[in-house]
Order: sequence, then structure tokens, then C-alpha cells
Amino acid sequence: MANDSIPRYTLSSTLLGHESDVKAVSFPNSSTIVSASRDGSVKLWNRSNQSGTWSFKQLHTGSVYVNSVTWLNDKETPLAIAGDQSSSIYACIPVEPFPDDSNEEILEPFYYLLGHSSNVCALDSNYGLVVSGSWDQTARVWKDGKLLYTLEGHSQAVWAVKILSESLVLTGSADKTIRLWENGKAKKVFKGHTDAVRGLTIITSTSFASCSNDASIRIWDINSNIPLEELYGHTSFIYSIATIPATGEIVSSGEDRSFRVWRNGETVQVVTLPYVSAWSVAVNSENGDIAVGGSDGTIRIFTREPSRYAPDDEIKHFQDLVASSGIGKDQVGSVNKEKLEGKEGLLNPGKNEGEVKMIRTEINTVEAYQWSANEWIKIGEVVGSAGSTSKKLYNGVEYDYVFDVDIKDGEPALKLPYNVTENPYDAARRFLEQNELPMSYLDNVANFLIKNTEGVDLTNQAPAQDPYGTRYVPGIENSTSSNQHASQQSYSKSASKSSPTSTATNEKNLVVIPVKSFVQLSSFKAAPIIKAIKTNNSKQKVDKQLTEAEISFIEQNLAPNLLSEESSSSIFKIVTKGLQSWVPADILPLLDVLRIIIPSLRTFPPVVLLQSLLSSLDVDAPKHCLLALRGLVNLFSSPNTNATKLIESPSTRDNIFDIVKELGALPDPKPEPRNLAISSLIYNYAVLSWKHGGSVMSSNALLKVCVELFPVLIDSESRYRLLLATGTLLVDCGSAGKSMVAEALERFKDLPVDEERLTVVLSDIKQLI
Repeated sequence: MANDSIPRYTLSSTLLGHESDVKAVSFPNSSTIVSASRDGSVKLWNRSNQSGTWSFKQLHTGSVYVNSVTWLNDKETPLAIAGDQSSSIYACIPVEPFPDDSNEEILEPFYYLLGHSSNVCALDSNYGLVVSGSWDQTARVWKDGKLLYTLEGHSQAVWAVKILSESLVLTGSADKTIRLWENGKAKKVFKGHTDAVRGLTIITSTSFASCSNDASIRIWDINSNIPLEELYGHTSFIYSIATIPATGEIVSSGEDRSFRVWRNGETVQVVTLPYVSAWSVAVNSENGDIAVGGSDGTIRIFTREPSRYAPDDEIKHFQDLVASSGIGKDQVGSVNKEKLEGKEGLLNPGKNEGEVKMIRTEINTVEAYQWSANEWIKIGEVVGSAGSTSKKLYNGVEYDYVFDVDIKDGEPALKLPYNVTENPYDAARRFLEQNELPMSYLDNVANFLIKNTEGVDLTNQAPAQDPYGTRYVPGIENSTSSNQHASQQSYSKSASKSSPTSTATNEKNLVVIPVKSFVQLSSFKAAPIIKAIKTNNSKQKVDKQLTEAEISFIEQNLAPNLLSEESSSSIFKIVTKGLQSWVPADILPLLDVLRIIIPSLRTFPPVVLLQSLLSSLDVDAPKHCLLALRGLVNLFSSPNTNATKLIESPSTRDNIFDIVKELGALPDPKPEPRNLAISSLIYNYAVLSWKHGGSVMSSNALLKVCVELFPVLIDSESRYRLLLATGTLLVDCGSAGKSMVAEALERFKDLPVDEERLTVVLSDIKQLI
């Protein structure tokens, strides 16, 4: 709960002038802001000491996006340093005093910093240094307009840079790591994030914070290998992070329409914005004011000082913009209006700052309210909550548009789904990542979406058998029922024509390939699980224990015929509480409950769930690892599509399979449960790849995993699922993938495959290669 004694940020000014997304802002002093935009411009904003109003001068204009900016206090004159999409960095001289005519001739840059080969997406300056980060996977350190060092070591784009001292530099990357460099030499790697690191901020001389696409903020000490603290609250990508020097608070912004203020690990304020993408947040160290640049092309300044509050009518206009914003179902999950409270639900206070509640109105629409400063504030209307016949169905999810994208002649078109409430660049990035296409296509895809969706008005729109017997033994799965399920499913689904069909499958007389439906590992018996929860709960400290009522709720609802979206959501909250507070060695029954409820979960924070599973993928704790793998298998069947989006990202997939291959190589006297979980996971990834039309790079990467694990997964059912996955991936792979499988079949030709079903799937595979 927010502390009432802490002043709250209120709108101070709205800066209008950019014609597209504001990608970066710097706030070097109380009267100066410099901004960079996708409209190709860099603007310098000055606040009048007399009137308090802001005006701007154009420092640079160009034809490509400007994505990063910083302020360098040069020895002779301050400089605005900006980086753009074309790999250029330029230093612009701020001209003062500001003229009345802001359209006067723009000066040429004072100098250029050239050397990167791709988009310059990150900049920082201090101690006379400038550090740049780029999609070319490098960072560069500059001084007096000259290159000092090139920092090489990241395997993907460098999205974040920060100068810690005259000799120490931090970089964050899409490879999920943070690196510390000293005088141009690699010094340390920080690991923990599960997706791209997007921002960094210095807290003290020895500590810093990072934000990520995994929706978390992590606090680090440069002398420690693990984060001191992890902060969760954002519900999507976090793009930017900054520190308020006077208080030590942290400010973050991202893809969930908000910026958040954090103190002592807790959210003390959430400010909802009238657009989706809050690309950049900057703090003025002199007075603590915050500037936020976003996808509506504006810069908004927020302050805690009443004398700098915006006029009442401007504040009301801002609040009205937020309240009238259209919030897509993809942002809030499934909305069942019949189960929502009416306005009477607003009489009950919220539990935490930033809590969101859906309310059904008298005219049967859905409004979103946020708990802020001890009251419910309307933050938007859920568009499309009643369903629409104009929606397009893709992979079981409704979209406003599903486009066919031709990437290469002679190959099936890729599907590009899009909702009008999404940021087109986010949708484009997701499309490219899922299909492992070059990020150089980003602007083309985003512009295609913008052009082809113009004019959209958002203001009108059977019980399973028990795998445990009578006692709780984590790691034992009923493989008999699973075998039957996979076998029947594979044969019965193979004739379906409802999903994309490749030319390869049309030309062959295939029997079981491709497989088109996800498998689950969901069998259970509640009694031994509940007994284990009660036993392990009693081992925890009193303030860490689940309550009797919470355990009773799980006990009453943990049954195949009782699990519903509503009960699963409530169980998820209880289980998450235990996972975060219990001693790690005792969480096995909680992980098992999580695994069981996942296929019934619709409304939940996907990042939190995925993080709970990934954090248990520890080969040194094989039982934890097994249950986490089963949870990942079931995650493919979750009705929450955001969960699938997270698990299908190449970085997450590669991280999972690095651990899977290590686990598969470990000796195990009873390997069948482990092998079944591994093969089921690969099977589901293959189905997902096929549903999306496949991509050569993705298929080949998964085929490599299949080939490596084939001699390891020796039991019949696991081998069968692995072969089904292999065949499904062959449908859309290139010649390299087919050669890889052909060579593997020759190498492993002496391994026993005497069952009829194995012979059938091998026959299909041989036709495809």
C-alpha cells in the first residue's frame, strides 16, 4: 500500500511537437529536456523561468528514426548526443536563448561519431565520456569525439548502456545478460533476466538496477553474482528505468500504459498513460521531476511540487484521455462480463497501489479502474469485450486483422496477427521473433500495419488416473495413460485440414505427420499432494505459511471436475504466494499444483508464472526440474495467449533446451518420467512451430535438439513423441535440416524401433527427407 506521507506525482506539463513516437528523453536540468523521435527529429525543450511554459528548438531533422539521446556536459559547451536507425551518432550544439521562431535554420551537427553498423538504440554520458549501444551487438566508448574502446562480448543487440565511473561501464543486451567493463576490458557478467535487458540505472557507486522484457526489475551489487532484489508489478515489457537521486527511488516505464515509482522494493505510485508504449523515462536530478516519452508523440512531465502542477483543466484533460482510452482484451486477458461486479464493486478498497479492477456498467460495457491514492480511478474502457463478428480467429485467438505475409517465393505465406490496441512496432517485433526473421524488417512490417489499419476508432468497438498411488512422490508420471493419449491424438488428428498445410505434406502419403494438437501432463491424485502441502507448510516460519483457509480452498477445488478458470486463478495466487515465501526445498507440491492448473488458467500474469517455472529448472534439483518441465508442457495449452508468446520466444526456448539437454545427459535409475516430460516439451514446440507455418531457422534449431536427444530418450513413448516432433518439424525445414535428420537416422539405425507405431512415423519421416 502506498504511504500517504509520500508526495504523489501529478501532471506538470504536456510537450507537443513531435509527430511520431518519442523514443528517448534526457532531463539534464530543471529547465532543459532533449528528446528523440521516430519522426526523425531531435528537439531541445526550454522552460521559461517567468511563465513556466516550455518551448522547443529543432536540433536535428532527418529521414530515419532517432532512437536514443543523451546530454553531454562538455568542457566548452554542453552537447545533445543522438543516435539513429542508420547507425549514426551526432553531437548537436544547443542554441540559447530560444528564439521566438522555433523554425529558424537548423545547425549542422558539431561532430559525428561513426563506427556502428546498425541501429544505435542506447546512449549515456558522464565523466566526459559517451557510451553507445547498437543492434550490431557492440557498445562503444567515446571521448572528445574519438573512439576509446569497442566493447565486444554480447551475442545479441546491446539495448542498454550506463557509465558507472571513469573506468567502469555497464551494458545490457537482448542476450539477457548485463556486462561490466573496466577500461574497455570485460570484467564481469550478471545473469538472471529471462528476456532482453532494456534499461539500466545507477543507484550508488556500487549498485545499479536493470529492467527487462521479462517484466521484472532487478537490483544488483557490482560485487555480487546474483540480484539483491527482484521487483514485479509491470505486466509487460519494461523499456526504461531511472533513479531519483534525492530519495533513492526508482522510476520505470514500459508496454503496459504506465510508469511506476518504487521505494524500498514496493510500488508507491502507478501513473497510467493514455497510450500503450511508454518508451522512455528520465528524472531531473535537481528537482526530482519526471519526463516520459511515449507512442502518442508527446512528452509529459510529472512533479511532486504543487507550485509546478499543471492547471486544473490540463490535469482533467489528461485524466479524461486516460479514462477514455481503449484497452484491448489482449492487455487484460479474458473478460467474462457476467461474472463482473457492477459499480458497487468500487465501494471496496483495493489491496495494493496500482491494482486494476474490471467493472460492468449499466449499459453492459466493461470499464477498467485502478487503485491509486486510496481511490478507484478510471483508466480506460475494455474494447471488444462483448465479442465481434468482425474478428479474425488465428491459433484460437481473436484478432482485428490477420495478414498473409509473403517472405519468399514458393513458400507458404506467414500469418501476421494484429489487434488495433497494440503498438504496431510491438506486433512487428513479435512477428519477426516468432519467425526468426531479421530485425532489419521491423520498420517495413510496422509501417505495413500502420498503413493497412488506418482509421480505426478505438472509442467504438475424463478424470485422469493417479500417478502417485497413495503417497506424494514428485517425479512419477502415469506413462500408460500418457502413451495412449499421445498415440490416439497423433493418428486421429493427422487428417485435419483446419490448420496451415505445407506443399510437402500435400505431396506425400503421410499417416501421422504432422501432429497438430498439444499434449498435456495433467494426471494427478489430490490427496497425497494436499498432504504434502500441509506437511511442508508446517515447516515454514509462521509469517511465511499459507493460511488454513488457503490450503482448504486448494483441497476443495483440486479435482478435474472442479477446476475452472475462476478457481484456478484463485489457486494460482495462493501457490504463487507459497513459491515466493517457502524454503525452496519444500515447494515441490506447490509446483505440482501449478502444473495441474495451468491448462485452466486464463487470467494471470504470464511473466510471473513463466518465471516461477524457469527458476525451478535446476539440474542440481532434478525433482524441481521435472515438475517445472511438466508445467512448461502444459503452458502450451493455456487459454492465455500471452503465456504462449513468452514461451515461444527464441531466447526463452534456447535457454530451456540448454537445461533440457544437460538434464537428459544425467544418469537416472528411472528415467521414464523425465524423458516423457522432455519429449512432450519438444513435441509441443514442434506443434507450435507447425501452427505458425514454421520457419527454417526455428525448425532447424529444434531438429538439432531432437537429433541430440534421440539416443538419450530410450523408452518407447518418449522416443515416439520425439519422432513425431521430428517429422512435424521436417514439414517446414530447409535442406540443412533434412540432411541433419538423414545423417542421424543412418547413425542410429541400429537402435531398436520394432513397434508398429515407431515404424509408421519413421516411414513418414523418410518420405519427407
